[in-house]
Amino acid sequence: MSTSSLRRQMKNIVHNYSEAEIKVREATSNDPWGPSSSLMSEIADLTYNVVAFSEIMSMIWKRLNDHGKNWRHVYKVLPPGPWLPPPALTTGPPPPEPGSKPRSPGSQPPLF
Repeated sequence: MSTSSLRRQMKNIVHNYSEAEIKVREATSNDPWGPSSSLMSEIADLTYNVVAFSEIMSMIWKRLNDHGKNWRHVYKVLPPGPWLPPPALTTGPPPPEPGSKPRSPGSQPPLF
């Protein structure tokens, strides 16, 4: 175990960070490699919990305000795609009704 991960674990305990905050801290660490896709998926799943979502966004805000030697914290938080599922994918248009004709991508829905 590296000294940076040991130090991170100690900070997590001392600051009493929640599971969601610890995952965000791990994903946005100063390590030269990016977070794993499984960790990003876990964080995305946690956003469906109101309390965890608030904790995640709070930690992301803290990371965005880092500077100096912690530039990787900011760099790793910037792409929003991995953090939160886009609303279009979670609340997309309703499925077509049975028996209806499929619309072409450029056509407008009927106005009546």
